[in-house]
Amino acid sequence: TDQSRWWILFGFLVGLSFTNHLTTILLAPALLWWFFLEHGFHKGVFRKIITLALPFLAGLSVYFYVPIRAAQQPPFNWGNPQTFEKFWWHFTGKQFRVWMFSSGDAAKKQLDYYFENLPNEFYFVMLALAIVGAGVLLFTNRKEFVFVLLLFISCVGYAINYDIHDIDSYFLLAFVSISVCITIAVSKILERFENVPSKIVLIAVLIGLLVVQIIDNQKKVDQSKNYLVEDYTKNILLNLPRNSIVLSYQWDYFVAASYYFQRIKNIRPDVVVLDKELFRRSWYFPQLEKMYPRVIQKSIREVELFQQELYKFEHDLPYEYS
Repeated sequence: TDQSRWWILFGFLVGLSFTNHLTTILLAPALLWWFFLEHGFHKGVFRKIITLALPFLAGLSVYFYVPIRAAQQPPFNWGNPQTFEKFWWHFTGKQFRVWMFSSGDAAKKQLDYYFENLPNEFYFVMLALAIVGAGVLLFTNRKEFVFVLLLFISCVGYAINYDIHDIDSYFLLAFVSISVCITIAVSKILERFENVPSKIVLIAVLIGLLVVQIIDNQKKVDQSKNYLVEDYTKNILLNLPRNSIVLSYQWDYFVAASYYFQRIKNIRPDVVVLDKELFRRSWYFPQLEKMYPRVIQKSIREVELFQQELYKFEHDLPYEYS
């Protein structure tokens, strides 16, 4: 049936979206609630879920390319997911779990940041409309209200427990939820105006407000003239003695950029750039051996001894850290 085909497409797209980012899981509470509300809670429903697992896995199968590409030893082999263990660590984001659900203080900090930044995303007029829209859904369509609320809570509840500085993109689903409520409010308000000229004036005002906010936000977030990372990285590389070794923890500002400038722009390829934080990852050493074979070979004994303890660290075993 046509409905079955839509469900198959839905399963495939959900699986495919997981290959983009694991935060797709934030859709699960709302989607599962809606699914069981529509189909009930009985054995037949669970058989349907099993049926949907096939197109879901088909979408997820894009991940099979990852170990194949890793086995080809590319210049930057993040996670080196050739074995099942390394693939599973890469797939589940093991390296980043240290910042997830770390403390109540971190959650409070991120929650405060979210509400402080919210007026930059939506003017107060828009936030007022969002409250109106949520109220409309609450009293006219309880099912859609709960669905949007679950999307919002899942997103904010997860994002505030991720202790990273570039957290903004993790709130996108919450912003989408607010936008849905704004749309509902605008639609309901337009229904109140019967004559066409009044509707046109209202639409023009709303569009004008939206344009003003877009222009205002664009000024605040425009990074087109921000050359900090480029200038900073070039200044370091170009002023170092030949064959220097740099030990850094500044991934965002220097290390990642140095990969680009050294290997794509061919700026100071003689300089060895080592990321101190990545020394805690066993996959980093084969990459270093490929990038800087002479440096690693001179320290081969120390690297071997360090990797013995690193194995214990990665597998949650007691290790020597002194």
